[in-house]
Amino acid sequence: MESTAAAPWLSALLIGALVALSVYLVIALRRQQSRFTAQAVRLQELEERGQAAIKANDAKNQFLGRMSHALRTPLNVILGFAQIQKSKMPTDAPAYMVRNTEETLTAGWQLLNLIDDILDITRLEQQALSVSLEDCKLSEVVAHAASLVAAEAEEADITLDIEDSPLVVRADYTRLKQVLVNLLSNAIKYNTAGGKVRFQARAEDDGTVVCSVIDTGVGIEEADRERVFEAFTRLGYAEQEQIAGTGMGLALARFLSELMEGRIDFSSEPGRGSTFNLYLQASSAQAADVTSAITAAETAAPAAPPSSPLTVIYVEDHRASLELMKAIMDPLEHVTLLTATAAEEGIELALQHQPDLILLDINLIGMDGVTAARAIKGMPELSQIPLVALSADAIESNIQEAMSAGFTEYLTKPLDIDVLWRLIESLQSEGTP
Repeated sequence: MESTAAAPWLSALLIGALVALSVYLVIALRRQQSRFTAQAVRLQELEERGQAAIKANDAKNQFLGRMSHALRTPLNVILGFAQIQKSKMPTDAPAYMVRNTEETLTAGWQLLNLIDDILDITRLEQQALSVSLEDCKLSEVVAHAASLVAAEAEEADITLDIEDSPLVVRADYTRLKQVLVNLLSNAIKYNTAGGKVRFQARAEDDGTVVCSVIDTGVGIEEADRERVFEAFTRLGYAEQEQIAGTGMGLALARFLSELMEGRIDFSSEPGRGSTFNLYLQASSAQAADVTSAITAAETAAPAAPPSSPLTVIYVEDHRASLELMKAIMDPLEHVTLLTATAAEEGIELALQHQPDLILLDINLIGMDGVTAARAIKGMPELSQIPLVALSADAIESNIQEAMSAGFTEYLTKPLDIDVLWRLIESLQSEGTP
């Protein structure tokens, strides 16, 4: 009887426990679900922020690419006419006129180097920057780099002491020059009036060449040593003395040296100067056996104007650039220049005159230069005519796209007149189609 009477009580107790357990489980599940929901929201927010950061970075890179193009176009006109002025200057021209022209050219090329640095930082972020290693005569690369900072050194009352070197290194000529320009320019900027900047190189037993840029400047404080190679970093002295610069030079120099299978380090003593060492692989070739990689712009003697008759078509929708090309070709009696402001017009001219060379801007209104190149290469009567791109677009992927469309050469603006003359000269030596 007692057990029978206890049964309802036990049943009620069990039911109550089950109900309580069910309520607890429901509450726990809802809390867990709430946590999962909150985590999912946070993950979604993080993903959205990541996507936003990627879009912002892409937008920044696109902006820098467009800005590079926008700056190169007027700089092409400035440097172009300055080169023409220099080429026409009589031997008895006043010293101030020669100096002013040289300073205009030096400042222009320095500005171009800065634009290239900005673009290279973008390429590094996109992992789109590449190098081509070859045997380079160190003496030539250093001489060219020194010529680009000579005016800066003179203005700052800094003596440049460039030690001649017979060594040959494995490097990308253009990138090595860029690294040396950055190292020399920094050594000048962070120097004191009446100071010195010395370049010297030595070969190590392990097959390494050490290129040293030594200055007698302010040196680097201990607190700044870890920040020297950080991009967009400006050290305290630079801000205090308002030294011009963007803080990209050393960061880019380090990246480029590593791409060339080298490295950079430095030693410094505050108040007494710094020494930056660039380590590169030595070449087994002798300097006399290495074909010079130096471009026409870097040679002491200007290119000889072409002498045999040539017909050249230039397609360009930028008025000042058209006027510049006319000025470049004007003294060349054997060259007939025909111009067009649209690709379609240029193609009609080519069909009519069968030119020896077609120069095409890439960013044309309407049909662009790449599309025009493909159209020209698809026409049997025009397909053998050499095509040369002249463009302010220096984005590597765009250059590759243009070359795959059929261009023979791709010359970036600002245009070097000697480079164009030598290209025309090579057409003459090979024979026109």
